[in-house]
Amino acid sequence: MNILKFTAKKAYASKDDDCYMVGFADDEYDYTHYVLLQRAFMFDEQDTALDMDGEYIEIDGQENSGYKQVESALFDKEHFILNIKSDNKINRVAVDLSQTEMDEVQMTKFLLEILPDKVHFL
Repeated sequence: MNILKFTAKKAYASKDDDCYMVGFADDEYDYTHYVLLQRAFMFDEQDTALDMDGEYIEIDGQENSGYKQVESALFDKEHFILNIKSDNKINRVAVDLSQTEMDEVQMTKFLLEILPDKVHFL
């Protein structure tokens, strides 16, 4: 199992015109490691036909990205653990959140929107 572990210095949660987005990075501007999750509010026929009608995940670059790749996630105020389907190069991401500030209520809400049946909370 390939596990990516890093300490986040930046946590981000937003809602824009068409999707929810959550991200964690080891630095706000000069990052090496990051995980980004997105989910559109609505999916059209093309999204469904291309199997893009679920969460999008990106880990350290588009070469480690895809739709519907999350098996499960665990979140609490000090950790975010993401288990990814085994056909990816990285199978698990373990993020230490102890050094970042975030709005836990908003982060929880957005993670529930992005990963409604996959995220668990401690």
